Amino acid sequence: MPFDSATFKLPAVKPATFDPVLREGLAGLAQLSEALRHPEWWEARGHEWYFPRILENRSCGTTGCAWGVAMTLWPKQVHRADMYFAVGPAAAGHFGIPESEGWRIFGTDYVRSVYGVTEYEVTPAMVADAIDALLAAKGWKG
Repeated sequence: MPFDSATFKLPAVKPATFDPVLREGLAGLAQLSEALRHPEWWEARGHEWYFPRILENRSCGTTGCAWGVAMTLWPKQVHRADMYFAVGPAAAGHFGIPESEGWRIFGTDYVRSVYGVTEYEVTPAMVADAIDALLAAKGWKG
């Protein structure tokens, strides 16, 4: 039977929807990865991505970084990492990952080795990819 483009329909794709409750552990980390791929969710709430702000202000969780995205979307559940040095432990505590992984993904000390670019070039998708790689390494199936 020949292909008939007039009757062919692609399957419906369910659009991603924002979940206002951030889950604990790896499930929450997967939620954050998804959120980083949907800037319309956090830009509408006033978050502006600017990763180097972590270095410039020596603070995380204000604006600019992935932890800031989490704070913007889930302010009652994600604790502010007021000082830059708190982001590793904060990520470890909420997502149940080692502090070293929290630092690697959310901090700036490993930017070149993790992302291969400078702080000024890190994108939300790059951080989401790093989260996804960690989830895969931990056997997360979602």
